[in-house]
Amino acid sequence: RGLLELDGSLSDFSYQGFRQPAAELRLIAAHPELFPNFYAVPTRLSRGLLQEICLFVTWAFLHCRWLATALARELGDPWLLCQRWIACRPPPGRSEGLFDYYSSAEFLSDFVRFAATIARTTEARVMVTVYSRIAELERSPVPGRRPREMISVDSCPAISPSLAVIRLPADPEAVIDALVSGQPLSSKKRRPVTVAWRRGQHGGRLFRLSAPTAHLLSLCNAKHKAYVIASAMASRFGGPSERYDPVVGWIVAMEHLRRRGLVETATAVSASVRPGPNRPTAW
Repeated sequence: RGLLELDGSLSDFSYQGFRQPAAELRLIAAHPELFPNFYAVPTRLSRGLLQEICLFVTWAFLHCRWLATALARELGDPWLLCQRWIACRPPPGRSEGLFDYYSSAEFLSDFVRFAATIARTTEARVMVTVYSRIAELERSPVPGRRPREMISVDSCPAISPSLAVIRLPADPEAVIDALVSGQPLSSKKRRPVTVAWRRGQHGGRLFRLSAPTAHLLSLCNAKHKAYVIASAMASRFGGPSERYDPVVGWIVAMEHLRRRGLVETATAVSASVRPGPNRPTAW
């Protein structure tokens, strides 16, 4: 009991949930026998370092758990990942400043940039690419309610500002399976794929795109009319359905993408963005 320390960091015995004013801190310091739950047990490493490691591990797994897992596996030791990250980031400020930093989108961006400098395996590089695009969307305004403007032959479709289309050297779901199993990614899974990340109000979702859908989205750049895009798709892939003329079928396909929130008209894109808060990544 006589070895307990009062150093301003969070106690090992309890979580206070709020910061104490100076008068209360003086009482706690003067009467350790009455307030032992505000004290910390002695440690071999500095309390500040341990607290930062706790914040780093917590928020890395909340923001980008599969990237952190891939890096820890590549380095062979989660502790080594913590050491290399803390050595590369700016000197820490006050504890409350650290909490604000690690819980922000700024940490995700910084960690992805750090990961890009050390990632060597396919698993890590796939996750760096995915989370770098997620970080880009997290820094952009949150898309608001989509205007109900249907896709017509004269519309100029554009990818929704809440969507990122990502070309990868391997399927991220196969990478996750390899990370969970502890086995290396098999050569059969190392095939290029195109995926999309859709940002929502409460996180995001990653899903794989078929080759026609990926090509269709690449043509939706707000520069070409829907009829021109549909004609190009029909020339390359034929019709998406036997129910329609090939060109009409691709216009219908673009309308389905609009209803799913993946495509908007050029005027709708400019009208549908508004500032919004940052939040942890859900994938």
